[in-house]
Amino acid sequence: MRTHLAEILRHGLGVAAADLRQEDWRARVKGRIDTLFASTVFEWKSDLGHELDDVRRRLPDYLADVARDTGRPPLGIATDGATFIAYELRGRDLVELRRFTLDAAKPEALLRWL
Repeated sequence: MRTHLAEILRHGLGVAAADLRQEDWRARVKGRIDTLFASTVFEWKSDLGHELDDVRRRLPDYLADVARDTGRPPLGIATDGATFIAYELRGRDLVELRRFTLDAAKPEALLRWL
């Protein structure tokens, strides 16, 4: 799945491969960001519906750490490849911004959403 996201970002949005960091270890929060592009954190799950608690527990730490490193407000996107949920950090609170559900008949819609 992560490979597919990298391909979507590279070919669909023109992101350079060197600008994508896969499995980015975060020592301060003792965790690993699945994919990092600039200040956008992608968190991959096999079944987002069943793993949302894990996303809500870990993503605030990742976003705060990326904000410290970049000096910019980060964005978090949790996905299982079918559903994408965008989050931002407000203080220490993780706030859902919007959701997107992939329609296989309209793959270009994901590019617009991203």
